[in-house]
Amino acid sequence: MSILLASTDFWEDMEVWSNGLKIAMPEMDIKVYPDEGDVDKVEYAVVWKHPPGILRQYPNLKASIDITYRPVTNNLKELLLEAEKLVFKHAVKAEQIVPKDFVNAKKRVFGSLYEITGNAASHLQFHVTDSTHNFIKGSLYFYAKPNYD
Repeated sequence: MSILLASTDFWEDMEVWSNGLKIAMPEMDIKVYPDEGDVDKVEYAVVWKHPPGILRQYPNLKASIDITYRPVTNNLKELLLEAEKLVFKHAVKAEQIVPKDFVNAKKRVFGSLYEITGNAASHLQFHVTDSTHNFIKGSLYFYAKPNYD
């Protein structure tokens, strides 16, 4: 079982990301695109600015997290609106969208996590920012048909 890291940007940081995941999840085999080895072993992916269509080559992919980084340059309001707009695109198919805010005032980190229930493409989306320099948003996608109990 492998986690794939794939990007066409931030290559200088791939070793940092890879080593961080290896420390956090020592039981997982961490692969970096395009040197992922056996594509059949890749079950999870963390991607940002990845080549279009590459995830189709992993037949056993169960889930991916798509991440976007944007610098904050007097545009925080626009970044927050863009992230929220992406979440509420799912409102047509979602049964419910439950927001959970995150605040760490001491470290000046703020964010929101959105749980999206129902027949939506993404069931979890988030954004996090220091509000002055960095803004990250992400979406979790599962590659399986939902089985609602």
